[in-house]
Amino acid sequence: MALLALQHGKPLGRELTLLERIALAVASTKPTHFLTLQTVSASQKELAKDFRLLLRRIERRKSRPDVPLIYVGGFAQGHGAAGYHLHLLLWGYQHMPMYHGQTNDLGLGNAHVVQITPTDPQNVLRVVSYALGQQESVFGTNQHTRHQPRERSQRRFNHPQRKTLAKHNRELFVALDLAKNQAVSDQTLFAELPTFIREGIGGFGKGDLESELAQTTN
Repeated sequence: MALLALQHGKPLGRELTLLERIALAVASTKPTHFLTLQTVSASQKELAKDFRLLLRRIERRKSRPDVPLIYVGGFAQGHGAAGYHLHLLLWGYQHMPMYHGQTNDLGLGNAHVVQITPTDPQNVLRVVSYALGQQESVFGTNQHTRHQPRERSQRRFNHPQRKTLAKHNRELFVALDLAKNQAVSDQTLFAELPTFIREGIGGFGKGDLESELAQTTN
């Protein structure tokens, strides 16, 4: 298994995919919560627009409106579903029930938030891989088989602008740049990321939280 080989400094059986490298990078910076937004009939473009509107409303009502919401996530549309859904990893809790009026007005339903166990690197990586693996497998995830393929014109995942990440979450900014840099080998990437992700990676099976997340959407 690639993760165990990285952890023990052994040669990899294969190269990591781009999304697997990004999953390692994101997990190493300790996202704290998992947010799901679901639509009935919106396209990915429409969902992205509605999310930006919701984001503005959230940031206006935050106690620190000068500190933007940091998020990373992926869009997906289930086979036979009329609308898209969006899975987002968050760095910091957002009390979404206070925004249910706004989410319902935007056709996003009642946003569902789950806390990610903050001290368990294996669990954090499992949830990150679930969030990013909406259109392709990430470390063995398989929910992509339930979704429509990603259109070439659509982004693989969603996050704030680079300048926002560089200012407000420098660790995530640097980790993502390392993951995307093809000149950085998988072993070097693993060694350069924050130590959190190297502290507890073990077997990567289906956990209770992944089961719960799977029940929230397609």
